Order: sequence, then structure tokens, then C-alpha cells
Amino acid sequence: MVRLRWAGAAIIAALAAAFSGVTAGPAALTGQARVAGAGQVGVVSLQLARTDVPVEPWGSPDGQMRTVRGRLLLSGQPVCGAVIAYGASVARTAADGSFTLQIPTGELAEIPVRVASWRGATVGNRPLPTAVRAQLPGVRTVVRVDFPIQLEPPQVSPDGKTVTVRGRVAAPAAIPLSFQVDRYALQGHVYDAGGHPVKGAVVSLTTDGGEGWAKSAPTSADGFYRLKFMPENDEDASFRVTLGGHEYVLPPGKVFHFPEDTSSEVDVTLPARGNVIVDRPPTLVAHTISGAFYQGFAVGVAAPRGTRWTVTAVRGDGSFTATMPASLWRQGPVWFESNVEAFFSRPVAPGQVLPASLLVPHPGDPIGIRPQSRRNPGRPVRI
Repeated sequence: MVRLRWAGAAIIAALAAAFSGVTAGPAALTGQARVAGAGQVGVVSLQLARTDVPVEPWGSPDGQMRTVRGRLLLSGQPVCGAVIAYGASVARTAADGSFTLQIPTGELAEIPVRVASWRGATVGNRPLPTAVRAQLPGVRTVVRVDFPIQLEPPQVSPDGKTVTVRGRVAAPAAIPLSFQVDRYALQGHVYDAGGHPVKGAVVSLTTDGGEGWAKSAPTSADGFYRLKFMPENDEDASFRVTLGGHEYVLPPGKVFHFPEDTSSEVDVTLPARGNVIVDRPPTLVAHTISGAFYQGFAVGVAAPRGTRWTVTAVRGDGSFTATMPASLWRQGPVWFESNVEAFFSRPVAPGQVLPASLLVPHPGDPIGIRPQSRRNPGRPVRI
């Protein structure tokens, strides 16, 4: 139970750019762009030897770093001296247009690779004219750091509308993929003195004199808040609510003692006058609840809005099951991988269907992963 106590108590990509003597147009999604250039015709090609590298565990022989080689060409000729940016690092192209990227492989990532600067670049030992250089597009591609995905042949439902596909994530044994408890939740509602939900309030906790601190996002229209914390037995936790520059606190000397490894719920009613919360029901109601914030790996499909599809949490052997409309499968689903963190009221079991609302690629997640056939490793899956 929750106790209230007195303080002190116990992606190879070809990217084209045609020099056609017309004004520059917007870049297409494929990375193509049309630029002007004195009646010349040329193609800018940013090539990578590979666009997917595997996630590697701590202590791997490569030191969680992989080399990816590439080449930059203009009209089939090597570009020397161009700057290639990838992530927060840069490389410069050699005389043969080649460059080398050092890709960190310690975690899931999608690392942008682009031509950051043509200044000082030469083709056939000739500097690029300033007018041409200024109009060359900032071509780009990506390197994905991910776990290879292998798929079994799909199974189509009797009515032909749904496809079920079983797959496996090829991950090193040293990297756990299952969902584990990350932190616990303190949640509840904030009301005003008239019993109406308060929007925009922030609830915060300070533990053991400031050693630990956590706060919620502003409360929603119904007054709901939730924050993440790690409760410990007999740890003093100061509770406060901040709203519009005003801070509401418990009576002097009063603190919460939340039970260890447990989520809790605290509903609070703010006083009509002053800033001290009355520390008893019904203005302050506290109790434990089931659930916790879990963190784990998930495979997903970047489907159009409104598409109904499902995927299970990865099992111990890396296997998972996904279902989707047959139309989406025929089009070729766009696979991604992500580390998911969310509150679950019950433990997340391997093979459990995950809520689709959680399976959304975040910035930096590898997306566009090309699955291989599990029966014929190395071969892409045929749609």
C-alpha cells in the first residue's frame, strides 16, 4: 500500500541530377532532382557498398563499429574532394571518388548519408564551375543499423483478404529482445477545489532530499497525469503540483513512502486558498495499481493511416508473427524496427500481440529494412 508519512520515518542508392539547362525543380522522394547547368547533362550518383549493417553487442570483435565504403560520381566520373556527411561525422572523397564511413553498431539507428559540400571538389582534375556547383543537389541516402529479418512464405486467409507471415529477427544471443520492466508509474488526476479536472498542471516527485527527481507532462483535459519513477521502500518522496506559476505541496514535514517495485495512483484536489494540499481523503487519495513501464524491441510495418495490422512481441528465439491486408502485402510492406517503451497494466509476454498504436517508427529508427527468405537466406522475399 502507499503510505503517507512524516519525513524521517522508515539504405546501394542511385540519385540522379540531370543538367538540362532548365531551372531547378524540387527533389522527388527517390532522391532525384533536376538542376540547371549550361546545357550539360549529368547524373550525380551516391553509391554505398551496403546500406544495412547488423546491430552488434558490447565486446564484439569490431568494437561496435563497421566500415561502409562508398563512391561519388558525376556523369560517371569520380568526384574528388566532396564532403560526405553521415550522422555527426564527415568524410571526404578521394581521387577515385571513394570514401569510407565508420558506422557505430551498438544500437538501432538510421544514419543519413549526404553530399554536404561540393566546395573544392574536382572532376577529372577540373574544379566544378561555381554556377554548376551551387545548383548540384544535396543528394542523400541512409545506412540502417538493424537486426536482419527473415520471413517464411506468407499464409493467405480463405477469403484472400488477409496475410499472415511468420518471421525471425536474427539477433546475437547477448542482446535481449524481450520486454522488461524499465520503471514504474505514478499516475492519477488533478482536480480543482470544485471537483473539476485541471488541465496543464505538472506533478513532480523529489526523493531523498533531491537525489531523485521525476515530473509528469502537463495534465490532459481530464486532469490525468503519469510519470515514471523507481520507488524504493522507506524512501521519502516529496509530492508537488505546479500550475500557472503556483506550487502546491503537502503539509510541512509530510512525504510519501511508495512501495518498492510497484506503480501507484494518487488523485489530488487543489485547495481553494493557499498552496497546502489537505493530506487526507477525499482531497488526497492514494493506492497501488498493477502495471509498469516496459521497454523492449519490436518489428513493425509502416502502413498507411487506417490500415489494420498486427505484430507480436518477439519470442525468445527471435520469432514473431505479423498479419496485414493482402493488398498491403502485394504492395510490399515497409518494415522497421524500434525500441518500444510504454505502460502496460500486465507483463508483456513473448508472442503477445502488441497494440498497433505503439508501433510507430520514431526519428532515427531503421525503416525500409528488406527482409530475406528464411528458407533461402540471402535471397529477398518475393511478394
